[in-house]
Amino acid sequence: MLPNPLQQALQRYFMDLLQEKYRDHTDTILRVSHVLVTERDVRSFSEMLADIYEKAYTKAIREYQVQLEAAGIRVAIAYNQSNK
Repeated sequence: MLPNPLQQALQRYFMDLLQEKYRDHTDTILRVSHVLVTERDVRSFSEMLADIYEKAYTKAIREYQVQLEAAGIRVAIAYNQSNK
């Protein structure tokens, strides 16, 4: 099997993204990098990670907003989805 030319770029991407937590995920990153062989694969995977982050972040914000409002604190959180 030929080596993946994008493997080093993917590893750097994950190093930048995860920083000190990179080592905890090295095995998974190496396995994933073997199947992400085209720029389209990498772009699609990156978009999926961004979507996961966005959904988790907005879910957490909504949950905190409900908790604060239950405590009598009214909050308004602006969220701009202009990139979608």
